[in-house]
Amino acid sequence: MTLEINRKEGLLKDREILLFDKENGNLHDLNTSSYTFIYNGKGVFKDRFSLLFNSAVLGLDEDMIAEDIKIYLKDQYLIIEAQNLIKHIKVFDALGRLIRKEHPQSAYNELNLDRIKTGGFFIVELVDDKGKTFTRKMIKY
Repeated sequence: MTLEINRKEGLLKDREILLFDKENGNLHDLNTSSYTFIYNGKGVFKDRFSLLFNSAVLGLDEDMIAEDIKIYLKDQYLIIEAQNLIKHIKVFDALGRLIRKEHPQSAYNELNLDRIKTGGFFIVELVDDKGKTFTRKMIKY
């Protein structure tokens, strides 16, 4: 089966629209292409998909992050390297549920992400000791 956007109007015209498939953890940008999936079986699955409209909610200044902080994945760990101390780290799943919260008080941090499956989308929110908030959207690979 295939899901796609025919056209966008109004407030959605300039927004990124992502489709999250909860069954397999795929996050797909519907602005770039249609989403094709295999449907085996009968019945109605009302909660399989979620739409995420994230330009306004999850937008970030990439230049600011590039100079102040590095966030990347290494094996099962989220690595955070910052110029300033990180006071708070929050990790949210694709539905916005808080799945991890830390108060490290350190410029270098490693968080085990074994609770997020491969291909899973998550959001990292950081607050440094100067009160700056950084948000990064990521997919575990």
